[in-house]
Amino acid sequence: MGRTFIYDAFGNKILTIEDELIDAPQKGKVIVNSVEAIYEFTENLLIIKNLQGELIDEKGKVVGAGVDSEDINNKEFKPTHSFKIPTSFNKNEVEDILIKIKQYQFDTELLELKHNDRGQLTDLVFRIDDETFVFNVLESVTFVLIDIDERNNRVNVTESKE
Repeated sequence: MGRTFIYDAFGNKILTIEDELIDAPQKGKVIVNSVEAIYEFTENLLIIKNLQGELIDEKGKVVGAGVDSEDINNKEFKPTHSFKIPTSFNKNEVEDILIKIKQYQFDTELLELKHNDRGQLTDLVFRIDDETFVFNVLESVTFVLIDIDERNNRVNVTESKE
């Protein structure tokens, strides 16, 4: 019988399971920061729950405690920051906007950018976290507006013909 060591992204050991996680599915008990918990291992996914069946983090705290997913979806979107990408922007200017958005803990990436002969954006594709935004033929659009609700970690992206 072996052990499995679980590390965080920084290489710090956060958990030791007194079992080898080689065969999936697998279940068992584990102590997480003095909290008795249950682990479930399926293929490449390890889930840790407290004895009440609630997901817990590496400190033994309930993940999302007091937050209901329906509450999150029903919360009013209140922009705390707004960014405009005019159709006249070049690649560097668009990338600068996406870099500014990253400072609010969003993962961003410019996937595609095309201009017409007049230097106007015609195709713009970018990703914010797990959502990809695609804008094709932007000729009647003057800018793309990216609103951030930092309190609720949400983004709203729209075209504007202002």
